[in-house]
Amino acid sequence: MSSAVQNQSQPLGLTLKSGDEYSNLRVSAVRTITSAKGVYFKACKLASVDLSTLSLPQLTLRECLISNSEAAGLDCNSGFFEHSTFGNTRASGVQMYESKQKYVTYNGCKLDLANFSGSQLKKVRFENCLLYNVDFTNVLFDGVTFMGCELEKTNFSNARVKGLDLRSSRLSEVIGSASLKGALVTYDQLLELAPSLAQDIGLVIKED
Repeated sequence: MSSAVQNQSQPLGLTLKSGDEYSNLRVSAVRTITSAKGVYFKACKLASVDLSTLSLPQLTLRECLISNSEAAGLDCNSGFFEHSTFGNTRASGVQMYESKQKYVTYNGCKLDLANFSGSQLKKVRFENCLLYNVDFTNVLFDGVTFMGCELEKTNFSNARVKGLDLRSSRLSEVIGSASLKGALVTYDQLLELAPSLAQDIGLVIKED
């Protein structure tokens, strides 16, 4: 049986149990949080918390804000995030594969080595984020925007694009660029993508 906890602020630690439900929770500067499966947060604010290396599979976030936090190595695979924001959070190596995300914003986050493979991203915004070596293989992009981001060696192999705007971000050594059919890019970005695109479609380039 899940539990509901409301209106807590600044606990010394947050002990999670599988299936727990939290609403209107306010926590800050928490260093000790336990791993658990299927935890549900609604209308919660977590500031300056340490989520590093936790295992939180099937995590649900609705109308939540996570800010100025550490989430390196966090495993929240198969999660569901809706109308939520991650702000100024270091999430290197975060495992979000096979997640479903709707109306989610990542603002000023460090997401190098993050794994989004097999996820469904709808109306998701990445703003001023570092996205080096990120795995977007087999991802469905539906109305997704990258604004002012740094994408280097980012893997888009087998991605499906219903709406993807990359125009204001820097692209470098992108992998699987042939899967970006339908994405919005600038002419300068197209030149940057050309070597990867040529390789993906099997062009043989020889000097005269």
